[in-house]
Amino acid sequence: MNRFLTRPISFNEVKTAVFGMDASSAPGPDGMGASFFQNFWPVVGPSIVEAVRSYCHSGHLLRSINHTHIVLIPKVQCPMNMGHLRPISLCNSVYKILSKVLVNRLQRFLPEIISESQSAFVGGRLISDNIIVVQEAVHHMKSCRSGSNRSVALKLDISKAYDRVEWGFLEAIMRKMGFAEGLSEMFRNAEVQRLIHGVKICCNGPPISHLLFADDTVVFCKAKRSELQVVDSILKDYRNASGQLINFQKSSMFFSRYAGPDLSSNLSAFMAIPVGGDLGHYLGLPAEIGKTKTEMFSYIKERVLQRLARWKERILNLAGKSVLL
Repeated sequence: MNRFLTRPISFNEVKTAVFGMDASSAPGPDGMGASFFQNFWPVVGPSIVEAVRSYCHSGHLLRSINHTHIVLIPKVQCPMNMGHLRPISLCNSVYKILSKVLVNRLQRFLPEIISESQSAFVGGRLISDNIIVVQEAVHHMKSCRSGSNRSVALKLDISKAYDRVEWGFLEAIMRKMGFAEGLSEMFRNAEVQRLIHGVKICCNGPPISHLLFADDTVVFCKAKRSELQVVDSILKDYRNASGQLINFQKSSMFFSRYAGPDLSSNLSAFMAIPVGGDLGHYLGLPAEIGKTKTEMFSYIKERVLQRLARWKERILNLAGKSVLL
């Protein structure tokens, strides 16, 4: 694997990366989007290939190539503070091309180095798989009639997931390249040692201890202090190693039918995570599908109406849209 990843960059690799980019993507400080490099590839192609090869050989990147425009996108309808805004980076196209060349090389090995519990980043793994499993697990927790089967689900909010990762943590992992993925592997080891027990949706099905899609994480275990102590220890170890922080106030806990208010409040106080009547939304869809489906999915209608309202702006040319913005 390392031999393949470190071999010299070929002309076709760079060309494939350029023509695999979205031609209409927003440009960075250079003002030139992917469409420019695609349309004028016979002219600029050799220079782009040389720039990519130069970086991969020397590891030196010109500071001007790394310049970025940062744009703030509202998370809510009426943002009141910086926490309500999501920053995105508009990078120079050469920077995007270089990144895509490296991503294309690494992509073939992702199924080997990303655990099965992580549904993002790997072709063939669908976001809908996680949504369906969580909905089934929550339904089972609510409908299970066994008083001894008391479980808890934790939906974790990782604060600024991509910004807080320590470079040393990434470098230590990348040196091995055959690594077992950090957080997911820690939960799996705890499950193998029977320190935590996941939720079984059906009698013959395997227990589910955790699900991940990028940084969206749901953990299932028994509603016992001993198992939540293991979960808390895993999260602390992962935080200390990676630099990532769990936003406990934005996280939530959901208990199964027979957990009881006293047990729920005690375990909630121990984890410092609020208890909810359900898990709310997971990956953009309700974690529980109840009887009031019209009310539950009303937000989809609102989103469609908002998009329809913006369609009238499409009759404007690029200059008109710039004036409007």
